[in-house]
Amino acid sequence: MLSLWVRWQTLRWQMLQKQRGQGLVEYALIIVQVATAVVVAITALGTQISKVFENVATKLSKTG
Repeated sequence: MLSLWVRWQTLRWQMLQKQRGQGLVEYALIIVQVATAVVVAITALGTQISKVFENVATKLSKTG
């Protein structure tokens, strides 16, 4: 009976470890997706954002 209990606890521990690893992989995949979305957005809007900053810099330099 004790042997069965020890085996059960061992299997339970192994399952918990696998679930933790699975959670880490899921978080890593989410981070990769967010990073990809940011890169795509910056690439698509990069020139427009650059123009906005140039306009702001120009207006600030004229007032100072």
